[in-house]
Amino acid sequence: MEVFFKKYGLKLKHEFRIAREKEIICNNLFLKINTDGLTGYGEAAPTEYYNEDIETIYKLAKSISEISEPDLENP
Repeated sequence: MEVFFKKYGLKLKHEFRIAREKEIICNNLFLKINTDGLTGYGEAAPTEYYNEDIETIYKLAKSISEISEPDLENP
């Protein structure tokens, strides 16, 4: 299994604003997983509300790459 991931700051077309914060860039993590001739893509967007940041999500993605034999029938 090969796992590729990249942190990427996406500049928003319009400022996103709620009562407690505003954002003009969303830091997301993009993933690509290759195994047994199959490729899967994913994206993770950390949320401060749940005490997540891009580094927390990045560390979790690195732990995924340590799985030696994924069970694609029972994820």
